[in-house]
Amino acid sequence: MRILIAEDNQVLLKSLTFLISRIKGVEAVSAHTNGLQILNALEQKSDIDLVMSDLHMPGMGGIELTSKLKEHFPKVKICLLTTEDQPDIIRKAINAGADGYILKNAELSQLEMAINLIVAGNKFYSPEVLDQLNKI
Repeated sequence: MRILIAEDNQVLLKSLTFLISRIKGVEAVSAHTNGLQILNALEQKSDIDLVMSDLHMPGMGGIELTSKLKEHFPKVKICLLTTEDQPDIIRKAINAGADGYILKNAELSQLEMAINLIVAGNKFYSPEVLDQLNKI
């Protein structure tokens, strides 16, 4: 499966790209620092399965990116990887169409499971995210 990654922190972007590229059967195609760059990359690459994106980025963040992906590239799945655990933000992301929502404190095994489940057509939310949603 082929993945695009968006994260505005360069250290995290390079680390995430490295980690994801080590997952069997996964290719981290390219790394970007905002949602607009992801949209531009998708115009060039039509064979992307998943976008892994931070929530807060300059130019275009994860929620706006999610909405645009679902409108213009509905077959591409999106998973948000963030520190944001507030129920109202999580709900906005899900309502925008996020296929997954994972907190950055997740283990690599959880990230790998999420990628595989989401690309297979399922939803995945970290256990902590589900706990926050239950508080609403």
